[in-house]
Amino acid sequence: MRSQRFFEDVEVESPLPSFTNEQSLKAIVRYAWGSNDLADVHYDYKKAIDRGLPDVFGQGAMTAGFMGKSLADWHGPNGFVRKLSAQYRAFTIPGDVLTTNGVVVRKYQENGEDLVECDMWVENQDGKRVTVGKAIVSLPSKEG
Repeated sequence: MRSQRFFEDVEVESPLPSFTNEQSLKAIVRYAWGSNDLADVHYDYKKAIDRGLPDVFGQGAMTAGFMGKSLADWHGPNGFVRKLSAQYRAFTIPGDVLTTNGVVVRKYQENGEDLVECDMWVENQDGKRVTVGKAIVSLPSKEG
């Protein structure tokens, strides 16, 4: 079970835990089917090559999902992702090793909620940021 993170325990400039996974063709195909994104460049190598691409490539939304997972693991069962935005900067291909990172950039209260703003990114094995984004997370307070 994930431990609960509380607003009072979060410091600006604190890193979020990172996690790494290797992107496989199988994962790309599963995500394509699950998201109904059946563009052939996500699963048909020959068509991807014919279109001048280096390989089939993963969906940008999948890397945004990695950021969402990272946040959910971090905030605990009573936290809530209020907003997550993402910009896709580069293709990811089978065999890429993708690492999700984040850092707290701001803590504030708004409309009675304790909120934390985070910068997030997913980088490949070469350190290239393939997806960048921002998140706002609502955290519970120890004060109730």
